[in-house]
Amino acid sequence: MPTSTPFPPDAISTDISFSELSKSYGPVEVFSKISATAGPGHRLGLVGENGAGKSTLLRMIVGTIDRDGGTVRRPSPIGYLEQELPFSEDTTIQQIVEDTLSPIREIEAELTEAATELGSPDPQVAAAAQDKYDAALLAAERSDIWNADSRASEVLAGLSLGSVDRSRAVGTLSGGEKVRLELATVLIARPAAMALDEPTNHLDDAAVDYLIDYLRHFAGPVIVASHDRFFLSQVCTGIIDLDPSMHGLTLYGGDYEHYLKQKRSELARWRQRYQEQQDEIDATEYAIENTNRNIGHNRAKRDNDKFVHHFKGSRVQNQVGRRVRASKEKLDDLLLHEIPRPPDELTFFSDELASTIKPGPMISAVGVSVEGRLPRTDVTVSAGDHLLITGPNGAGKSTLLAALAKRGPTDSGIITWRKGIRVGYLPQDIVLSDPTLTPQQIFNTIPNELDVSLGDLGLIASKDLNRPIGELSVGQRRRVALGCLIALAPHVLLLDEPTNHLSLGLTEALERALMASRGTIIIASHDRWLRRHWDGDELTLGAPAPHPR
Repeated sequence: MPTSTPFPPDAISTDISFSELSKSYGPVEVFSKISATAGPGHRLGLVGENGAGKSTLLRMIVGTIDRDGGTVRRPSPIGYLEQELPFSEDTTIQQIVEDTLSPIREIEAELTEAATELGSPDPQVAAAAQDKYDAALLAAERSDIWNADSRASEVLAGLSLGSVDRSRAVGTLSGGEKVRLELATVLIARPAAMALDEPTNHLDDAAVDYLIDYLRHFAGPVIVASHDRFFLSQVCTGIIDLDPSMHGLTLYGGDYEHYLKQKRSELARWRQRYQEQQDEIDATEYAIENTNRNIGHNRAKRDNDKFVHHFKGSRVQNQVGRRVRASKEKLDDLLLHEIPRPPDELTFFSDELASTIKPGPMISAVGVSVEGRLPRTDVTVSAGDHLLITGPNGAGKSTLLAALAKRGPTDSGIITWRKGIRVGYLPQDIVLSDPTLTPQQIFNTIPNELDVSLGDLGLIASKDLNRPIGELSVGQRRRVALGCLIALAPHVLLLDEPTNHLSLGLTEALERALMASRGTIIIASHDRWLRRHWDGDELTLGAPAPHPR
């Protein structure tokens, strides 16, 4: 919602602009001297790895936290959607709506007062009233004060809150309803600019479509942090990538698809430069090792050589020394400026494992049901099949997946696995049996069929390998779970919302690995980008039956 903040901008402007911005927490540098600008009508997506500082940057832009250095310019007021809800539990929806509309009511009152004063017989009062009226009219037009009440109803309906009684207190709402209500206050207020942190969380497809349409018609600048690839592809006119490997911030013009092409090209160039440098390092090391024996003075001497060998020996030794020193200096320079190893592509199913799997059913379910959660369902998945399970919230996607993994209860039906197969299961929520265990300790308990280390997979930073997993973010925990699945080398993968809480880079890598896999895969997902690009089979579960109240 529009907010007054303890750390105001350096200047009010029509764009959101930050220059040479820096922030650290103690010895940990979040980012240093980053700059970007979003002009009116521009919508910049803010992306980056988990912990890269996206939420921190948004808070610095709106002024809820201070900056260590740099300047910020932005319009006023600015609408801010954060991930922490600001409402007290006993506040009603109607009270929140009225509080949101209060600044608009004040603009309306100022406009009315100024219009009255325009008729003053005192020329000075009338002249001052004209300036006041012009400013109030400009604010009124920007906030569209004449449609404020209808806009409130429209926004609530668009975010699937229209049927919720406005007399209900926040404490009686679900987590998803609370998040949507906060987003509604930002849109109802119609601020001059917006800074949005994960605005599509807890939105269904219809609500996301409404938000997309609203932002496309919004005249002010917008900066939005999001992991929602479909949303980014439909909204953004540019992408800000907080990528530590690129030394801070990189601004990409164009939409999300253009950003993806640029990132893929950068990764290909990175891999090429890395391989070329490694080849040069190998060649230099080989030259150092072989210089002495390849120099002519080490060959077998002929009789006539013996007379001149004494005179030439010193010169040859000097040549050898110079060549070795030059090669060592070159090697030292290469190692000093060694290009970091690029990440390997994720692989869940090797060709060797594929060759051991015979055709036929891998998992089958007949008449499986869970009262109130999953209607009677039949499904059979054969070797090499890729199946996507879709459906509205509450249709039973997670329930079915857990049942197929033999990790969830069933009231009826039979589930059969092919004898001898390994089944890997990634639940939607990672439950910590012991939060004091480290990622490395957890990984060591998994049957490591591929004989790989967790560090080699590149999913977890080396500094986090021996931290208690309870201290890690949800996204980092899912990375550990993915690492365990890869090491298990399962014959069948069951993945419940696999792209949740993952950075865009890892999400893209995961999707490529799944699409290219020759293994048997069953996925339950609401990810519209994944669903739009899926090339396998689909099973759509129906809406849940209404429960008696």
